[in-house]
Amino acid sequence: SPPIVPYELYRSMLDQGSGLGRESGDLLDFEIAKPLFELIWKFPPSNRTIFVSLMKFLQRVATFAEETKMNSGNLAVVFAPNLLQEKGSGSATDAMKLLEESTAVNHVIEILIDNGSLLFDYILGREQETKGTPLLTEFSVDDGGEESRPDVVRRNLLVMGARKTEEGRKEVVEE
Repeated sequence: SPPIVPYELYRSMLDQGSGLGRESGDLLDFEIAKPLFELIWKFPPSNRTIFVSLMKFLQRVATFAEETKMNSGNLAVVFAPNLLQEKGSGSATDAMKLLEESTAVNHVIEILIDNGSLLFDYILGREQETKGTPLLTEFSVDDGGEESRPDVVRRNLLVMGARKTEEGRKEVVEE
């Protein structure tokens, strides 16, 4: 199945992410981050909601790096290959290309983890501007309050359902 980041945005994500935030934990100025965030706005709504919520959640997980040894860089190494992939990878030559680009892929996801709250706020603002139903308010990860407790997150996820749209795509909806 395809990754959360649409294949057609793979190269653009790498291009926008290169050169941003050189050290783990770097927070970006909004104007510098905006082009990367605009690419995420182009994701299908359900992909965008999951991706942005995951980045904010992983940013929270990274705050426990002293105890867990899972800082944003280590989290990116684990999650990046599953989130950001080029279409058609699978052959031996693709494997070499994947290996060569893995540092860049990890870097982009690390930047987004480090800036999860900024990304979340930007996407939520865009959803409110378009006057659509903001999915992020239904699928958010708090900064440590009751809503971020594992049992509450699990309950909230169970309340969320999926239905097929007329086009056959699945979208996350509140039941």
